[in-house]
Parts: sequence; structure tokens; C-alpha cells
Amino acid sequence: MALLAFACALNAQPRGRVPPNMMPPDQLNPAEGVEVLAAFRSSGLVSDVSFMFDLRHTPRRGPTSIFGGQLWTAQSVDGLMHRIWLRSDMEPGSQREWLLLSGRNPQAFAPGDTEGTVVTLDASALMEPLAPGIAVTPFDLQMAFVFWEDHVYEGTRRVRGRPAHFFLLYPPESAGDLARYVGGVRIIVDAGFNALLGVEVLDPDARLVRSWSIQNFRKVEELWIVRVIDMTDHNTRDRTRFEIRAAAVWLNLPRAIFDPASFGEHPAEPVANRFVWF
Repeated sequence: MALLAFACALNAQPRGRVPPNMMPPDQLNPAEGVEVLAAFRSSGLVSDVSFMFDLRHTPRRGPTSIFGGQLWTAQSVDGLMHRIWLRSDMEPGSQREWLLLSGRNPQAFAPGDTEGTVVTLDASALMEPLAPGIAVTPFDLQMAFVFWEDHVYEGTRRVRGRPAHFFLLYPPESAGDLARYVGGVRIIVDAGFNALLGVEVLDPDARLVRSWSIQNFRKVEELWIVRVIDMTDHNTRDRTRFEIRAAAVWLNLPRAIFDPASFGEHPAEPVANRFVWF
């Protein structure tokens, strides 16, 4: 009976909808799954933070390239706000930046081609790599998909020896053209710590496009932060490692940092002496 119910559930998926990868019975019931996802969504940040990081891009063929950058993150009433600076160690003077606002009403901005102008990123721009070939996009870092209401609890299984919950989330109609690129996003949440362990981005044909997996965490001044994330582009099989080199926590960042009008100006560093280097 359980197998029959499982088959019926799959057959009931709307045509063209990415099917969930349902796991064996004896998992959380649907109501418990909703509670777990709601708790994860509401966990948020307990303080503003700033990270110095490296993106080490390793293509399947060709030389490794390194991009250094800084990330400022704060909590708003709607979700997380991220200001990102990125520069190439191979191209002195090169610089890119983004402002990514998450939550149920996500927005994303970047500087325009003309000095002093700002562009709002559309679906196509959200899916572009942060730098040529790199296996991470503004869409990945914005993580607005966490708040998509249409979702399926797929089950619970062990990931690196720990129980983890799997959820498949579907883009809402309000996401517009994003559905041309994304059929669903699977998130993997640690059952004990309510922490994100990984993400899988699927295209509308249910093919795995990109994935990233958190490799380890680090405690800084009693606050746990992500230390290393490995990201994979499954079309090219290129890999990019996001590694935090320094972290400053328990901050109170000026909200002007998260205003697109401040593009082109490096945010003031009132906390330069607060960084803990790894």
C-alpha cells in the first residue's frame, strides 16, 4: 500500500512540473515537514556580519583562477541583505559588485554601464555567473528560493553521517521569467542544527544544473558561520570553492551599505580591527 500511495503521489504531479525525489516511508509527516521548513526560514541572523573570502575556480580543463572579495550581510524585516564585492586576482583593478535582497519580495541590483546608474537584475542576469565560467550566480547567493511557498518535503536521510531533511521548492508565478531557467531548487537542512547543508538547482526538465555543498563550519566569538562551500556546474563539470578567509561578527553595519545608491564606493570599515583571520 505504501508503494502504491507513493506511485500515485508521483503520478499526481502537474504535467511539466519537476517531480520530487520521494524517499522511503517512516519520515516526517507533511505537517511536520512544513514546521521544519518554517523554523529554518525564521532562523535568520543574530547579528550583522562581514566576510573576506576567496572564490577558487577550478575548470575541468584549463588553469585555476582566484577571485577575492568581501561580503556584508544583515537581517531585514523581509529577509537577508547581501552586499558583495568581487575582484579578480588575475586582472588587477577589475571589480564587480551586487546588492542582493532576499525574502518573499526579493530584489537584486548591480551598477549600470554608465557611472552612477543602477540596474535591476532580471531573471537572465540572475542566472549569469559572477565571473566568466564561475560556478555561482547572483541567484545562488540571493537564496530567495528558501521562501518559495510551493514546496514538497521529500524525506529525511543521512548526509555525511547526520540526519538531514530534503525539500524541493518550486518558483512562484511572481518569479516571472525565472521559470524558464529553474524548474525547482532542492535544499538540504541538518535535522539537528537546522542549518543548510546543500542546494541543488534543477532546470525545467529536472536536470541538475548546479549544486553546492557546505564542507565545514567555524565558530567565531560564539557564533557559528559557514567556512567552506564547494560549488559545481554540472553542465561543464567545473568547480568553484567559496572559502572565508576572515570574519567579523556581532556588528551593527550602516544600512547605507545596502542602498544601491552607494555602488562604486567601498563601504566604510568601522570594524576593520574586528576581523578574525583563518
